[in-house]
Amino acid sequence: MSKNLPAGNNVNQQVAASGNYVYVVWQESITGNDEIWLRTSSNNGQSFGGVVNLSNDAQFSALPQAAVSGNFVYVAWASQSTTGSTSDVLFSASADNGQTFSVSKLNLSNDLKATSPEMAASANNVYVAWQDNSTGAYDIFLKTSTNNGSGFGTTQNLSMNTLASAARSLGQQIASAGNNVYVVWTKVTPTTTPDSTMLAVSMNSGTSFTTATQVTTASTTLHPQVAATGNNVYILWEDDSRGGTAVATLAASYNNGASFNTPFSLSSSVGFSQFPQLAISGTNVYVTWWDSSSTNRDVFFRSSSDNAATFGGTVNVSTNLGRSSGPVIAASGSKVYVVWQEDTQSSQVDDILFRANVGKINHIPLHQPRLQPRTGQIQRQVLRNRDHLAGPSPTEYCNLHQRNESGQRLAV
Repeated sequence: MSKNLPAGNNVNQQVAASGNYVYVVWQESITGNDEIWLRTSSNNGQSFGGVVNLSNDAQFSALPQAAVSGNFVYVAWASQSTTGSTSDVLFSASADNGQTFSVSKLNLSNDLKATSPEMAASANNVYVAWQDNSTGAYDIFLKTSTNNGSGFGTTQNLSMNTLASAARSLGQQIASAGNNVYVVWTKVTPTTTPDSTMLAVSMNSGTSFTTATQVTTASTTLHPQVAATGNNVYILWEDDSRGGTAVATLAASYNNGASFNTPFSLSSSVGFSQFPQLAISGTNVYVTWWDSSSTNRDVFFRSSSDNAATFGGTVNVSTNLGRSSGPVIAASGSKVYVVWQEDTQSSQVDDILFRANVGKINHIPLHQPRLQPRTGQIQRQVLRNRDHLAGPSPTEYCNLHQRNESGQRLAV
């Protein structure tokens, strides 16, 4: 990710929801320094309150994540030094639906080699996982709080990569249900071995985890997502194994991740269905992705009401003339919320759009949008691909397949 994003550029949006509350966080540069911003809705996304700067410092703040449990709201992000040489994971917590943050910018990693945080929350427990290179092997680290983020336990290494193996662990995601915690990530190995999706499970609120196991068998699987409720665990990923296409693929487990059913495709085999996202509420499973099969690169959506046994038809959520990218999704009760980045072709303005299943598309007015030059090759990692600040070199990261606007892989 470039440190020199133009002022007003809104990227890396995330959404979380609980009850009637919806929280949207994003990364934006206003005065030449990227900050983490928050807006809150208390009426199911019909309107949003004022903008809150959560980072508000001289560091380069990026890659925000949000999680919610009841009235508690948690936000984590990567904070990079002004020189770009170090990066840590910071954490803030609110006990009053985001009105105030009693825990502010707590440094969870404190090793100068951490980035790309992901979070999950259940009851009083908060779980934060991130990519860390303090061992030199690009591992997935995790910390757990049992008191709503007021304090955290010791750091756990879930991937346990070795320097000799040359493996790299990237793109972790985390979900929790009751006392169970599920962490997935992409394991990138030397070019002779396909990338794979790994899963580590805790049945005791993050106190200990199983040894990571491989979930996928396809030759190339990327950008995994995980969601859980009760005994059910759902893993979604981008399957690039078919050559010339990328397909959103889902596998479900109904025994706490002990076994998974046969994976099945949710998107068309034409075009590139990239960066799929997943949310659940009760027996409902919701999936969204960004697809290049349409001229304007739209955001698509499918849903299931029977624990992913069957899915309804594909719905175009963005339905406009702009180029859409980076969708994220959250669900609470019967409500579903999708947020994405929109590049309107007529004005070449990047902004963030919001849609709920109870109304039409709502434009979230953030700060004054800035015109963005179109270069012909937009590197998608800048828009959504949870890019690293202190992670692998571009060569090591090439297996995550940057693409241009035509969906073709870019040489790295």
